[in-house]
Amino acid sequence: MLKKLQAEVDGQKIFYLQKGKQGPPIIFIHGVPTSSYQWLPVQNLVSSYVTTYNIDLIGMGRSSKPLTNWDYSFKNDAKIIAALMDKWGYEKMIVAGDDWGGGIALTFAALYPKRTDLLISIDPVAYHQWPVAEIEAIGRLSKIHDDGEFQKAVLDFPSKISMVLREMVYKPGTLTSRDLVHYLEPFETVDYEKGGSLLNGDAGYAQL
Repeated sequence: MLKKLQAEVDGQKIFYLQKGKQGPPIIFIHGVPTSSYQWLPVQNLVSSYVTTYNIDLIGMGRSSKPLTNWDYSFKNDAKIIAALMDKWGYEKMIVAGDDWGGGIALTFAALYPKRTDLLISIDPVAYHQWPVAEIEAIGRLSKIHDDGEFQKAVLDFPSKISMVLREMVYKPGTLTSRDLVHYLEPFETVDYEKGGSLLNGDAGYAQL
């Protein structure tokens, strides 16, 4: 049975999905701009053979979204993974990541080799290939300080995110409208200015 759980690390709430109680433990780390929903089909497939943990990274999905005093970096995310492993009671885990999550997985394996049972890194962010043009465009929104101009800039934000997501899929036709609803929900319902997330009642996140 899929369990929706949360853990607290460094004062931040981390949402995760847990499924399976046998076999070696594995943690799934999603890319940008997605959430644990990205790995859910894989999690459902392999949970009969391994014990799965599928997280929302800090700043995404249903986890906390601090705007200040937070280090959004591979190194800090790797430290968060290690802290979660401690909370779950594992000395080592299989670490699987895609995109940004792939970069975190590589960093984790470099910093914590004895805690990495097996490394799976798919299309990782590495070297100088990041950020890609689409993510740079999204990042420029943070430099708009006028409320009116910001509202105009984000008016079609869901459609831009949809475009990015469709371009990320090898077979675009496999990304359904239902999938897009799940991927877009955190962007459309969370009051980021207040650091909001489902965990503190500020978002009506779609049910899995």
